[in-house]
Amino acid sequence: RGSPLDEIVVTPSLSGIGLQTKQLTEENADFASRHRYHQSSFIIADNIVQSP
Repeated sequence: RGSPLDEIVVTPSLSGIGLQTKQLTEENADFASRHRYHQSSFIIADNIVQSP
């Protein structure tokens, strides 16, 4: 088990599906210079309540 700050997302295998970049990444000047999968964020909060 990792530390409380580690998070792993497991997705189902989609071997039969081909993926392509879309207009947002390819043509939008704001996103053009960023990496393909830049749409992630890290949020730190002082008062996170976890369900029991």
